[in-house]
Amino acid sequence: MGGDCKSRRLRSGFNARGASARPQIALTKLDAACYDPPLRRLIISIVSIVPIVSIIPIVAILAVALLLAACGPPAPAPLRIRFETRVYEKALPGCLEDGKPDCATVRIEYPEFVVAPTEAVKAKLNAAVEQAMLAPFDEGIPTATSPDQFARYFFDTFDAGSGASWFLRRTFTVELATANAVIITGLEQMYTARGEPRETRTRLDLKPN
Repeated sequence: MGGDCKSRRLRSGFNARGASARPQIALTKLDAACYDPPLRRLIISIVSIVPIVSIIPIVAILAVALLLAACGPPAPAPLRIRFETRVYEKALPGCLEDGKPDCATVRIEYPEFVVAPTEAVKAKLNAAVEQAMLAPFDEGIPTATSPDQFARYFFDTFDAGSGASWFLRRTFTVELATANAVIITGLEQMYTARGEPRETRTRLDLKPN
């Protein structure tokens, strides 16, 4: 074996003319056996590692591909609910003329929902708002079916000889609007020249879905 190792060392180190040859890229364990023990162990270690190193990029690519497949497509954006603020104002005909000592006015500020997950949800939200804004403002007053009728009911109770202006104001504010919950707070302010102005607060907790 000694002769074979010597000849292999010569072939791997020199060409036929004695000039230094290009080193071999791949070493086998048989080649490594021709060297001294410390050097032999080093060569065997390198030969054992090279195949593992060569597959690392492939493993990395496969890992990234599996990760992307597990994540799947991005989740769709949640459906939004959007509203616009509306204002209804009405005054008793003729009471805003110059020199008139008293008057009666109605003002309602409310949200109208214009975007919702479905048309049914939008209709449900707007119906709840309408019910709250047209609710009777006093005992014995019937429920109105429109803002104009609501204002007329208030004007019918107006005492033109009271010497003071009456008003009825309702303000509805959206505190939260999501596909799962809508919260609306209401504030009613009313003055009819009978005692102090009255304030009433309400709250609507709606579940669109």
